[in-house]
Amino acid sequence: MRQEKAGRTGRALALLRLRDRDGAHGDHARAVQHTTAIDEMARRYAFDYDDRQGARAALAHRDTVMVESTLWWFRRCSARCPSLPARPNTP
Repeated sequence: MRQEKAGRTGRALALLRLRDRDGAHGDHARAVQHTTAIDEMARRYAFDYDDRQGARAALAHRDTVMVESTLWWFRRCSARCPSLPARPNTP
């Protein structure tokens, strides 16, 4: 059941990404980010926490997701947040 739900959220995210008309900016980018967060949580709960390897894989997944999310927000918001270091020159 949990794996099926993770599969459905992944498909929904893929469909939303296909509808991108504004590139990586605007309301669409924010909708994709929020949908990504939902998909990431569904995938996280799809791991078997009763199995030591499954729990370890779940934690690795969580760590990767946290880094990706932090980078996404940093790339979009660092210029507006004076407490963050200056945004590097990236395309």
